[in-house]
Amino acid sequence: MGRRTVALKSFLVPILAGICLSRIIQPLFFPLDIATFSIDFGHVSIFAATIYATLLYGGVESRFFWMSLSSSFDQLIYLAVKANQPADFFSAGSVTGSLAFVVLSVFVSRWYKPFSAALRTEMCKRSSMRNVAWFGMVLMLAIGGFRLAQAVALHTGIPNEDRSLMFHGYEIHHINTGLVLIYVAACCLYCDIGGRRIRGVIFGILAAGIALVNDQVVYYALKNVSDAAYNGIESLVGAVAVSSVQLLLLVLYTMKAHSVND
Repeated sequence: MGRRTVALKSFLVPILAGICLSRIIQPLFFPLDIATFSIDFGHVSIFAATIYATLLYGGVESRFFWMSLSSSFDQLIYLAVKANQPADFFSAGSVTGSLAFVVLSVFVSRWYKPFSAALRTEMCKRSSMRNVAWFGMVLMLAIGGFRLAQAVALHTGIPNEDRSLMFHGYEIHHINTGLVLIYVAACCLYCDIGGRRIRGVIFGILAAGIALVNDQVVYYALKNVSDAAYNGIESLVGAVAVSSVQLLLLVLYTMKAHSVND
């Protein structure tokens, strides 16, 4: 099977399927207003993307990773706008953002290829409690670090526009940055960029991206997206709960991998 065929079946088709799924399901069933939350399909797909990204960190491949990630990117601009003001899922900006993501992915597919035997072996070796512990440390440091920095900024009275990334008047939250890091890291892995040390950095970027998303995935689904909401109990419990699910999944997979090897 040629590289282009592999890239089409394993990379581009799941990406296109994810975007189509998002465009169909969102207007049919979302948003869902539940208590203090306004849940969009993007929140569901983002959570799914972090689960599959966690498995990728542990050495497990899945086409559902690209599918869930593309659904997340399809809603990226819509959710970023919605966090600041009422938004239209079918706005020109939202559709343009999705098309840009597809064009970028088509460009990346030129270098996409299956994992080599050496990389597969290296991925299998990642199934260790040491990597699980390192992953957990990154998650907890990110969640604690961002919340501490936010508390300090609020205490010192730094204006929101001076401590946040702004684009055309919209605040870009670090959940968006996290999704970009996950995409970049995954593309680097599947394009087989760099040697073992470089891949170690790539896995670090992947873990950092997951951590950034975890910190705000529940907060982003709140009806009131504000500094007070970010520092609230719902946001904190949500971040810890999502991270705990991923850590548990990684521990279970690692234990299973060790039992098979034994």
